[in-house]
Amino acid sequence: MAARNKKTSAVTAAKGIQRQAHTPTVPIATLKRPTVEVNTSSKVPTNVRQRYLNMFIDECLKICPNEEQAYKKAKEEEEAVFTRCSNKKIYLNLVVNTIKRYRTEAQAQNSGKVEQKTPVKLSHASLLDGSGPGASKTTYTLHRSGGAGRVQGEDFTGAELYKRLTPYVLTEEQLKENNFPRPHSTRGGAAKFYSEVKTTQKGSTKGYEKLCVRCGKVFEVYPNGKYPVRQECVYHWGKAWKKKIAGNIDTRYTCCQGDLTSEGCQVAKLHCS
Repeated sequence: MAARNKKTSAVTAAKGIQRQAHTPTVPIATLKRPTVEVNTSSKVPTNVRQRYLNMFIDECLKICPNEEQAYKKAKEEEEAVFTRCSNKKIYLNLVVNTIKRYRTEAQAQNSGKVEQKTPVKLSHASLLDGSGPGASKTTYTLHRSGGAGRVQGEDFTGAELYKRLTPYVLTEEQLKENNFPRPHSTRGGAAKFYSEVKTTQKGSTKGYEKLCVRCGKVFEVYPNGKYPVRQECVYHWGKAWKKKIAGNIDTRYTCCQGDLTSEGCQVAKLHCS
């Protein structure tokens, strides 16, 4: 205990001798890791950003020559990811991809540079006359691959062509079902259709039914303008626009700030088309 509490006495350097500084026995502290500034209104919590910043630093220390460059690179990368994202989910996806990229770079550095072999260039003339390297082991032909055994459609004529197309002929029931014109049973030279073609206007299912342009509901109105059933029209008079709410992109009406599933904020006596 006495030796531990003993203090070093001050010594004055003799005249003509240069003073020397003491060499520290305790190792010098390393650089302090960067931190994320606290922001309560941030789209990503500060503790989440700090956790992934530390992970960036750990990965950058494996590929950077010193701590200063590693800290700087990790800090800039995290800030770039935070600037690009619009919410926490996108931020997490970006940081995971960045960490994967860092680990790939570290593996590439540890494995060393892979020697790339320059491909041997072989001209077409050297291949034909057999003077090029590997030309003796190469075969070529003027015919396309599989051309000899391939049967072209134009080779079928007459009975053979008829035989191959017979499986695709529709039956009488299929012709009627698909509304092909068939000979009329009583009127000579006339055709008969067995299925009615459904021609409906866009937004209407019957002659008197219309689609309201304000609320989107189907209502009935006669050609003279009278309504068989009088119904109120509940609708949004504003437009639906996308806007940023709490860090997320959502579609809201400009009239009442309601979402697309909200009930209308304006009431009219009747529907209109």
